[in-house]
Amino acid sequence: MRGRTIGDLGEDQLIERIKRVIGPAPSGVVGIGDDAAVLGRQLLTTDTLVENVHFRRSWCSPEELGWKALAVNVSDITAMGGDPQAALVSLILPEDMLVDVVLRMYAGMRRFAQKFDVVIAGGNLVRGSQLSLTLTLAGEFRGKTPILRSGARSGDRLYLSGQPGLARLGYLILDREIRAKGNAWDEGNANLMRRRKQAADKYPGGLKAVRRFISPDPRIDLVRSVRPSAMMDVSDGLATDLPRLAKASGVGVVIDVAKLPVSRTFRALCEALKVSPQAVMLEGGEDYELIMTLPRSAEIPNAVAWHCIGEVTSGKQIMICDEKGRARPVSARGFDHFKQ
Repeated sequence: MRGRTIGDLGEDQLIERIKRVIGPAPSGVVGIGDDAAVLGRQLLTTDTLVENVHFRRSWCSPEELGWKALAVNVSDITAMGGDPQAALVSLILPEDMLVDVVLRMYAGMRRFAQKFDVVIAGGNLVRGSQLSLTLTLAGEFRGKTPILRSGARSGDRLYLSGQPGLARLGYLILDREIRAKGNAWDEGNANLMRRRKQAADKYPGGLKAVRRFISPDPRIDLVRSVRPSAMMDVSDGLATDLPRLAKASGVGVVIDVAKLPVSRTFRALCEALKVSPQAVMLEGGEDYELIMTLPRSAEIPNAVAWHCIGEVTSGKQIMICDEKGRARPVSARGFDHFKQ
């Protein structure tokens, strides 16, 4: 008899099954279920970018890919209230890949590492049929304890940073306008950048959206002056990541749609791409913005960057209120590796 596949379960249910096999983490260790693992004061996280799943060579340069591979891991450390320290890099490389391309990926990582004070400490190289980059990052949390997903309490306010959904719009532009396949890296960056700019310039604010998707910046600047009750980064979309935080805390959340940060440029770009701003904000991932909860008495040090979009409730559902105050369950879903 054929057993259930990972596509039948989806990512979250598969993780729950894995947790049962592994068993609970020992005392003093935070294991599966947060943005990073915690061992003593150490934070550890790992992430993988796979060709034609997370990136396409016709969309980004090797340098940009190296930058993003490190950025997505730093975002996880940031979401735990930590500072990144050292990375290990594991590459699966097709045997026909040019040496220069490999070095250019590392050059992109090095630029990011210098900006955010990260050491690239080693790693592994192996031959394979498909290019992928796996980075493991170590960091250390500030304060007495790390910031977990499980600290939200009923009555807390829910905050969202920046403009989530922008990276999704950048992805849509590239997906619609650049259909080229194959190894665009052999021809150099100039032609790639020209094609990408031509694609982005067809849409209002398109270049900014494409840049957000290609080269995200983790929001380290936003967390050093605030102490949330719970926090995580938005990598799979608000509609997927927010329920993970709520489940970890045993709470519900009500989102006020009128408070979602939709700028004029964002709305115009959504109209040009014929997509709903609300749907893009809920479903779009890879912005690596942050969601956090704070007690009502807490002050926000950077009210321009943080948007209060709702509150934590004692229920278990993720609800959204429309402009007329009518509440309904959030039905949109973000990215799931196994249910696409």
